[in-house]
Amino acid sequence: MTNGTLAHRDIKIDLSFLKEKRAYHMTSFEDGPNANYVAMDYRKRKSEVSKDQTLTIGLARNGGWAAVIE
Repeated sequence: MTNGTLAHRDIKIDLSFLKEKRAYHMTSFEDGPNANYVAMDYRKRKSEVSKDQTLTIGLARNGGWAAVIE
């Protein structure tokens, strides 16, 4: 999560901790396009990920991100 004094920032998450497998299903909840102004603006996204990926997560001011990888 970010705090009120920071502007938008990007963080990277290396998925190399995942076990060898063709793909995992990821459901993430991330800041929506208006999250800087409306705190409840978020979107739910479903995607496939693998251990060879690095995710780049964009966080709005006072924003956050959460995901479940199955």
